[in-house]
Order: sequence, then structure tokens, then C-alpha cells
Amino acid sequence: MAALNKPREGEERFDAPHVAFYVGGLLLLSAFTWLMGEAWNAAGVGAALAMSLGAAAALSVLSAVLLRRGWRVPGGLVATVVVALVPLIVYSFERVVGLWPDRDLGEYGDFYDWISGGWFAMEVATVLAALLALRLVGFPFLVMPLAFVAWFASMDFTEVVFGEDASDNARAGVSAGIGLIMLAAAWQLDIRRRRAHAFWLHLFGLMCIAGSFCYLGTDLESNWPWHAQAALGVIGLVVAVLLRRRVYAVFGAFGIVAWLGWLSAEVFSDTLLFPLAVAVLGLAVMAFGIALARYGKAWAASLATRLPPAVQRLVPPT
Repeated sequence: MAALNKPREGEERFDAPHVAFYVGGLLLLSAFTWLMGEAWNAAGVGAALAMSLGAAAALSVLSAVLLRRGWRVPGGLVATVVVALVPLIVYSFERVVGLWPDRDLGEYGDFYDWISGGWFAMEVATVLAALLALRLVGFPFLVMPLAFVAWFASMDFTEVVFGEDASDNARAGVSAGIGLIMLAAAWQLDIRRRRAHAFWLHLFGLMCIAGSFCYLGTDLESNWPWHAQAALGVIGLVVAVLLRRRVYAVFGAFGIVAWLGWLSAEVFSDTLLFPLAVAVLGLAVMAFGIALARYGKAWAASLATRLPPAVQRLVPPT
């Protein structure tokens, strides 16, 4: 059991016990958050509050028992489920005591579907609970609900500050700001070699940035958001290679493809050579990938030595 009790920092094993741990954890997460909120809407908010508090207490005890006995991964996953219950607990509490601020969105299930400033207290409480759980347990997966809810908050916080009639530019600015904060926190964790903790902040921070461009892209009279998205896509690919973060490559590729789609629809819609040019570009990128496979480590090592010391600390050791 020692091998299970003391995995590496990222809990990155891919054996049968760990697969079972995470599958079971995801099932618990579904059962005690979204599905429970959907099923207990009919029982009334008072019953939902009592049952969600009872479930959180029972799962907290179970997590403590597992951790005390050395089962770090299942104990940490159960603690993550407790954090994920916080939005339902806060929602039910607000409804029971009459503090619910949004009369238009009255069902807990709307939390996952609609943007509203009324959800912000739920999101703040969840972030604080996740930070407390990280302090007590230190399990990397606990960053997931924290980053997920922070992503939701990037959409809802705009209405808290600017009201329901907030402009797309205001929404874009808030979303980008929260995304940059999340990325800065992720890079700090990378510097401390806590890459497993940083992963979810990288992922949802980039989603916040992508969301900001979606808001800006609604202004069809301006083309610069599309060009900026393509430029950031290229930067994302470079960062992905340098920091060995695949999530930057995914978002970088999506940004470039979105820009090409806009060019095809708005600029080169009547140009038959444009698809051919894109095909040639694709072949060139594939050739570059072959070159990277052959010489990438040498190129990255040479580039890393020329970076500022602060940036060099972000580059993982080979």
C-alpha cells in the first residue's frame, strides 16, 4: 500500500487502482452536486439545505478517515466533492433565509446554464472552501473546483459591478482580468515545481481569456480581436513547447483555426486559392513538427539559456 500512499506530487499514476479512484470520484462529484441539486429541487430548499449539509459532513468525515489511514488519493477526491457541494449549500441557505438576490433564476440547476450576478456569493464561498481544503489536505485536484468556479465568476462578476446591462467590452475586460490572475497564479505554482496544482489554473485561465475574445468578437465592425486571437494562438504554441504545457497548444491551435475560419467567411469568401494556401500552411506546420521531434530538445535547451532568469524558472527540467 505504500506505493499508493506516497505517489508523486501530481498523483499522475495510470494504474487500475488510480483509474478506479478517479472514476469513483467523478461519480461522487456528479451524484452530490449537479444530480443532487436537480433531484432535490422538488423536495424544497429547506430539505436541500439539510441534506446537502448532512452529505458534506458525512463526506468530510470519510475524507478524514481515508487520509488518516494513508489513502491520499481517494481521501483527496472525497474532499473535492465536499468543496463542490458548497454552491448548493450556499444557494439553499440564501433561499431559506430570504437572501436570494435573483428572482428570475430560481432553480439551482440554472447555476450551470445562465450568467447572473446572483451566483457570485456561491462562487466566492466555493473558492474560499477550496483554499481551506487545499490548506488542510493539499491534494492537487482540489484546484479544479476552485478554478472552475473562478471561471464562472469571471462571467458573473461583471453584472455585480456593472449591472445586468453591462457592455460586451466590460464583460471582456473582467473575463480577461480574472484569466490573467489565474494564469499568474499558475505560473507561480510552476515556478515552485507544483505543476499538478497549476494545471487547472492554466486551463480555466485560458478559458477566461478565450471568453473575453468571444465577447469582443461580437462587435463585427472591428476586426482586431480576430487578429489578436491569432497572435495569441501563435504565442500559446510557443509557450506550450517551452513550458511543456499541452493545454497552451490546444488553445493556441483553436485560436488560429478560429482566425482562419473568420478569414474564410469574411475576407476570402470568394477566393478559391485560400483553402490551398491553408493546406500548404498545414503541411508546413507538420514539417515543422517533424523538425521539432528531431531537434526540439536541443532548440529548447538553447532557447532556455537565453531567457531571463525569472522565465527560466518556469521551464521544467528535462
